[in-house]
Amino acid sequence: MSIDLRPVRPEDVPELGRICYEAFKDISERHGFESDFATVEFAQLVAGMLVQQEDVYSLGAFDGDAPMGSNYINMWGDAAGLGPISVDLGAQGQGIGRALMQGVVEHARSRGHDMVRLCQDSFNMQSLALYASLGFEVKEPLSYLHLSDANPVDANFRPASEADFDAMDELCRAVYRISRKGEYAALLSLGFPGFVLERGGHVSGYIMGTAMGHGVRRRSMTWWRC
Repeated sequence: MSIDLRPVRPEDVPELGRICYEAFKDISERHGFESDFATVEFAQLVAGMLVQQEDVYSLGAFDGDAPMGSNYINMWGDAAGLGPISVDLGAQGQGIGRALMQGVVEHARSRGHDMVRLCQDSFNMQSLALYASLGFEVKEPLSYLHLSDANPVDANFRPASEADFDAMDELCRAVYRISRKGEYAALLSLGFPGFVLERGGHVSGYIMGTAMGHGVRRRSMTWWRC
């Protein structure tokens, strides 16, 4: 197998989306978890949206004309955000994932991004070993929660808008020490849900929904992040 790396084109999206769906489904189901991508169509939708973004570098691996995997890195904020990365089930273990990781990180660094972040499922020891070998360090544990409708919605919890970005960015900088302002704008423009929580007429917390999102909340003088 001879693998070539090149930027993903729109016509590559259907197959790369399928590969992404099958790869995430396989590793998740083997460990008894739900996949981040519920359907092939959703994986294709996410891949297609990322490919269209100017500040996202989309890199594909190909054996001739046959797609073998892909990786994406967004440069929306101070720290570049990596993923999702996936490799065809029949081609895993052959160095394709490593090549895709190195390719997107090198691109981000060439654009002036020295900080690169990613989220890792703790049960996926194969990819964890790869990331560790490439120099990534574990910084924070994360919990992935499902929303419940058991309690009434706080009246001060509302959809986020562009007018909230400065206040959201202030919260983000206080906790993460970086700006993710471009991320809010990009995700909201793509139709991903975003919400803020107000207290005393000021934004005291926010959350960007789905597995691609994050959130920050201020309670009195304590900062919470998720």
